Amino acid sequence: MALLLLALAGVLPRQAWAHGMTVSAHVEGNTIQGKAYFRDGTAVREAQVTALDPDGRELGTTTTDRQGSFVLEVHQRCDHKIVVATADGHGDDCTVHAAELPVDGSSDQSLGDKVDALRRQVVALREQLDEYEDRVRFRDVLGGLGYLLGLAGVACYVLAAKRRHV
Repeated sequence: MALLLLALAGVLPRQAWAHGMTVSAHVEGNTIQGKAYFRDGTAVREAQVTALDPDGRELGTTTTDRQGSFVLEVHQRCDHKIVVATADGHGDDCTVHAAELPVDGSSDQSLGDKVDALRRQVVALREQLDEYEDRVRFRDVLGGLGYLLGLAGVACYVLAAKRRHV
């Protein structure tokens, strides 16, 4: 039985052992808004959120709220690496690219409104995709466990049948 558990530990993905985290972020006006959640859908509460520029310099910090949401003000137009870290060592990051940030002095406000609406739709699609991928991974892990337990059951049956005939 110990051998079976050891073999099982070797085939399970790392996400099954750790509380994997997902971070998503999007631009809303002059802010970066985002959400952090664990793979099971639980919000990452009161975690440190840090925005870094491409050289690793800090651009701003905040913390997630009870729903795992956060808002950071944008002060310069560059790629922002958003890093979310909990006190117990869990973490993840995502990048908001400079091209997603508003350009100062934009003269066509209606075009800007259309771009913002499109960004919101893309963000919603990203979040749905992340949730879907997490569900598929969890289903895959459960399916693998069922398969291994089924094989263990067949092996026990065969061994018991051999012992009866000996």
